[in-house]
Amino acid sequence: MIGDCHHGVPGNLRCGACEEEYGMDIQSTLRDRGARYGDFTDHAQMSDDLQRRCEASPNWSGLPAWQRWGLRIILDKIARMLTGDPNYVDNAHDMVGYSKLIEDRLLAAERAAQGPELPLT
Repeated sequence: MIGDCHHGVPGNLRCGACEEEYGMDIQSTLRDRGARYGDFTDHAQMSDDLQRRCEASPNWSGLPAWQRWGLRIILDKIARMLTGDPNYVDNAHDMVGYSKLIEDRLLAAERAAQGPELPLT
């Protein structure tokens, strides 16, 4: 069966030959990420340290999964800024986005707890 690439690989699968031809091999990806985010081991240690500190807090276990996950991703973005390029705007943008996702859910829960609004008379 002829796929989307000229090697006959279906478009929903990765083609290693195409990646090599077009410079998309995993080594170049790792080099690019390392230049942007710093050494993987340093980043992993920083991210793990930040997350462990949060997990040790008295409120952590009472948070819903979506709130813990959002905070973990924000902490990972902070770790990227501290071990890699601190001026890479996408990290800050992502933190704002995940903060907004958390805020939206907190506001929805707050509204639900208040009950339905009564019509003004």
